[in-house]
Amino acid sequence: MDQSSRDVTYAAPAAERIGELTRPAFDALYREYRRKVFATVQHVLGPCDEIEDVVQNVFIEILRSLDRFQGNSQLSTWIYRVSVNVALQHIRKRRRRRVFLFFSDEERQMETRSYDTRAQMEERQAVSKLYRVLDRLSDKKRAIFVLHELEGLPVERIAEVCEIPQNTVRSRLLAARLEVTERMRKAGMLEVEQ
Repeated sequence: MDQSSRDVTYAAPAAERIGELTRPAFDALYREYRRKVFATVQHVLGPCDEIEDVVQNVFIEILRSLDRFQGNSQLSTWIYRVSVNVALQHIRKRRRRRVFLFFSDEERQMETRSYDTRAQMEERQAVSKLYRVLDRLSDKKRAIFVLHELEGLPVERIAEVCEIPQNTVRSRLLAARLEVTERMRKAGMLEVEQ
């Protein structure tokens, strides 16, 4: 940060100061990263009604933790890390308080929505089944799988985000792919080659 922008940051009224970050600076950070955070959270959580709440929690955590960001990685990498961690925390909380619904109940609810076309309903069911499979992965494997397969991040970037060696990323990705494939096969979601 150059001296002129630092002066602007510290010249802000105390009511608008958020730690060492001014409200305008935080608003700019929010505008720049909101879509990326939303997409990351959505990919980690899967279809649910709580995505906006979790995105807000991500930015609350960013705000709380920004003074600890040391610049050892890119800001975007650090924000990915915070997004994934907050989303995984939400999954753990959801698992603890989850009321188990049977899949057939969810199918009936989806069929009663008159605005859904058949193709949309089938796509939603497929996505729902995929996230049921992902729910059974460990948090470490799920994070790697989601960042690579759904977010499209390369192994090198995932290693930065998760702060682990690239070979660990590769081994977790391989293990996650094998586990997802096996669970999908058992659930009848993949055709078995004969």
